[in-house]
Amino acid sequence: MDNKREELNNFLVKSFNYLLNNEEKSIERISDNKLTIKEVHLIEVIGDKEKVGNNTSSEIAKELNITLGTLTTTTNVLEKKGYIERIKKADVDKRVVRLTLTEQGFKIYKKHKAYHEKLAYDALQNTTKEEQEILLNALRIIENYYLKGEI
Repeated sequence: MDNKREELNNFLVKSFNYLLNNEEKSIERISDNKLTIKEVHLIEVIGDKEKVGNNTSSEIAKELNITLGTLTTTTNVLEKKGYIERIKKADVDKRVVRLTLTEQGFKIYKKHKAYHEKLAYDALQNTTKEEQEILLNALRIIENYYLKGEI
């Protein structure tokens, strides 16, 4: 492996591990160790989709790139814990299930959103507009690589 690829590889591995550990600690704090990172990310997607009225189980599973079966498993857990509710509207197709946050779920949603906002703010705080564009373009290249699913 040449030096630049090795340097990039080390950077990605260290950054991923740092972000994951940091986020797990944040989730432990905001949920009193009651939620996993997967559960909080599901809460986050439900909250985001609920804002735009696109909070069906199918749309949420699609956003998370998971099967409906996997979504159902995590949804069952979060519903039992009191963070989400399933809604079926009688006047519409009864097969369509919408997921919505409870008050408790919305509190977690807001706290986790604030964590991500601070993360982005801190990352860009001491950069110029030009540096921000360069950074974002480089990260888009990495994101596009991962979205291709060729790993």
